[in-house]
Amino acid sequence: MSLLKPGGRYLCGNPTVAKMLRSVSISTFTDKRAQFAFAGETTEELDTLRDMIEAGTLRAVVDEVFPLEQAAEGHRRVESEERRGMVVRSLA
Repeated sequence: MSLLKPGGRYLCGNPTVAKMLRSVSISTFTDKRAQFAFAGETTEELDTLRDMIEAGTLRAVVDEVFPLEQAAEGHRRVESEERRGMVVRSLA
């Protein structure tokens, strides 16, 4: 959370238990707000996400892009929980 500006907000989707506990402690003991949510997958929810991204109110942070041939390495990156954003697989 050191990357957040003072008073910044962090939202974690589908967090681990450790991240849920960290979110509570950060929100309690700092001026930063960390929240977690469990993502839904209904058409309406996905449409809302698309609309927010297109409007610029939600910004995705990409950690690294892996070509299809390195999909296993990308998966290992996700499992390591050391990433700072989304891991993307490129089809090209």
